[in-house]
Amino acid sequence: MAITFSLDHVAARDPSRAGRKAAALAEARRRGFPVLAGQVIPSGAAAAAMDLGGRILLTDGPGKARMAVARLAKAPDLAEDLGALRALGEPLVVRSSTLLDNDPNWSGAFSSCGDVRVDEVETAVRGCWASVFAPDSLGRLERTGRSHAGVGMAVLIQPQLMPSCGGWSRAGRDGSVTIVGTPGAPAPLLAGAVGGVRASVGPDGTIAGDLDGMALNEVAARCLADLARRAWDELGMDRLEWAVDGGTLWVLQLSRLDADDRTPVQAGSPPTTVDAVGDGVVALSRLLDVLVDRRGPLAEEVLIPWVCADLGEAPVVAPLRVAGGDPETLLVDVMERARSLRDRLGRDLGLDPERIAEWLAALDPDLTRRLAAAALPHAAETLQRVLTNVEAVGAQLTKAGALAFPAQVWWQTRDWLVQAARTVSGERGGVAQDFLPPAAERAFDRWTEALFIAVTARGVAGTGTGTGCVPGRAVGRAFRVRPGEIELAHVRGRILVVHQPLTQYAPLLWKAAGLVSETGGQAAHLCEVARSLHVPAVVGVHLSGVLDGSVIALDGATGEVWHVPAVEIR
Repeated sequence: MAITFSLDHVAARDPSRAGRKAAALAEARRRGFPVLAGQVIPSGAAAAAMDLGGRILLTDGPGKARMAVARLAKAPDLAEDLGALRALGEPLVVRSSTLLDNDPNWSGAFSSCGDVRVDEVETAVRGCWASVFAPDSLGRLERTGRSHAGVGMAVLIQPQLMPSCGGWSRAGRDGSVTIVGTPGAPAPLLAGAVGGVRASVGPDGTIAGDLDGMALNEVAARCLADLARRAWDELGMDRLEWAVDGGTLWVLQLSRLDADDRTPVQAGSPPTTVDAVGDGVVALSRLLDVLVDRRGPLAEEVLIPWVCADLGEAPVVAPLRVAGGDPETLLVDVMERARSLRDRLGRDLGLDPERIAEWLAALDPDLTRRLAAAALPHAAETLQRVLTNVEAVGAQLTKAGALAFPAQVWWQTRDWLVQAARTVSGERGGVAQDFLPPAAERAFDRWTEALFIAVTARGVAGTGTGTGCVPGRAVGRAFRVRPGEIELAHVRGRILVVHQPLTQYAPLLWKAAGLVSETGGQAAHLCEVARSLHVPAVVGVHLSGVLDGSVIALDGATGEVWHVPAVEIR
């Protein structure tokens, strides 16, 4: 019995059987779009492989699960399908097609195999199945709370092109179409290995940009724009991957960027230039010193008073010593020190300490000028003790299972922490289950704009300007990521700095504050994932001299990047 069915078969338009990639292409082909013929291996054929991989994943880890699926002796037996496959010609491309393909979070997650002969198709299909258990895929599954069983892995087999050019296009709601392309096959562009060039076609057919740089002529560009508009109007798809082979334009993939260009923006946005806050930059710089690694309700309550303090030359990021004591005792000490400083602010500066954080976040000019002139002495050692004690509380609550990781302590309220500390201290006999779980970090908080101004005022102006590919502003410490050295635990709240926007870095974006890539372009799949998660991103900026731990601010709309060397942040 044959396993595959044609892309023209009605079953190919059913995402539950063919996956969303194949289903979208099947529907487009039915409507007359230039889509290559193909054969589909339905997701049901992968059931045994997914079950095997899942069992081995639990007992022996992802490496052995991947190997077991890749070496699966049975399935798929394509003996009765050879005629249909040979009719497609050689070489072939074997592409994964899953139920997740409509979600930009999964862009580039699963494998495709090129240069495949008909007698190699079975091996290539098992390779697509095995990619469900690759570290990148498993990382995304964990971040999105999904199981490998819900991937719905089908496989699409099509002729392989030899493109003169290819790339990515996007239809705007105003009828304009953005085109990003490169000479030759589009795979390096989409993988982030090359940046490509950009052009646009207006609603009236006006062309702007560098078509020559991508080896695309004006006729093909206007044809591509028409296809992109049709894809949106008829299919609701605004992202189109394309290639030109032998003078013929082909549609390779259709999807929708549901994230659009939306970036969280607060009502009443604060001033966005250094001049707007004048002398308050000094206060904001102190705020940067204290808050760059710590955000959240607890941070606002116990750390904001130090924006007025004279921290001297002592660093505030290294603990004086390992704090001792139970969590409740440590918290009492933290709250007492913070209260004492807030009270002094109220007496010496005539400020309402309860409103300091609110006014600072709004960049109130009068308040920032007053804070800039304030310099309460002998505060560094006290601040060190607060940081040390809070970090100890976070470590103890994490060990007890009340927090997922130590830094999550900054995102809790005082009441929640007191209740958790009493529980962990033994007053209730173990970790309580009757109070609310800890709060999750916010991707965008009210301090981002204030810290952004502090970095742009203190930072190395013009560190670089590249291409903004996800609008929004982000501030955090730099974390350089290298292939094969991915560590999820270390990227939380950091600005990822990568040489190329490779898809394997996608799991890191769920924890990162922003993304800077030294090469590549906005057509990279990694940028698509960043866009879906609202993670501000810039590509094409070479950050020479920016070390791990340096503080980076980036503007994903303008492509500008600033940094403050790590040694300058106390």
